Amino acid sequence: MKLKTNKRDIITAVSLVIIGIIVAILLSGLSDRAFRLFIAAMLILPTFGRYFISRIKKRKI
Repeated sequence: MKLKTNKRDIITAVSLVIIGIIVAILLSGLSDRAFRLFIAAMLILPTFGRYFISRIKKRKI
């Protein structure tokens, strides 16, 4: 069970990053502000993902 949930967390995190990249590429084509927001999101998302995953792990323990 633990391995399955860990795999799910990784898959969801990767899928969110991929979706964010696709959306950011589409928006960056429209304006420079969107590209700056994309860079900020790429910096913010990993830290948020680590926080979210750590909370899930704490609940299991």
